[in-house]
Amino acid sequence: IECDPQAVFARLEGIRIDRETGEEYHLETNPPPNERIPFIDPPVSTSQDSAQVHVSVQAFQRRWKEARRWLEKYPDTLVTIPAGASIEDMVEQCKSIVEETAQATQEHFMHVHEAERIKTTIAEVTKAQEEHNLARDAQKKQLLQVYMETVSYTHLTLPTKRIV
Repeated sequence: IECDPQAVFARLEGIRIDRETGEEYHLETNPPPNERIPFIDPPVSTSQDSAQVHVSVQAFQRRWKEARRWLEKYPDTLVTIPAGASIEDMVEQCKSIVEETAQATQEHFMHVHEAERIKTTIAEVTKAQEEHNLARDAQKKQLLQVYMETVSYTHLTLPTKRIV
């Protein structure tokens, strides 16, 4: 969610607490019901709380700058949602992004599974081919041995003809 520091502080300024129920409201995005308005107060905050928010926002901006630079190396990994939109719109955009990401992840895993299946099939075919080659080589050796025995036997037993 892309948000400038002023928007963060503006959102914080709109927070109100019902002193009887403890329910939290926001003047712009979640206003209290009219009957509760007499019981609504701004949250108790100190200058230390405000300073901590400033420190947190600055630290976030610094870390986000580095994270964004890294994420931008990978296409389609960074989706920004403007913070100026209503909370309902931001929630819908986030849901849509999560659904698209889940779908893409599922498709990726299906491709990975298919690649693994193909790899296994290739390994099985390669093994079968190697076994076939070994069997063929053994058969060649056996045929060569039979041939050699036959040639030797024929050579020894051939009658010699005398020419008279």
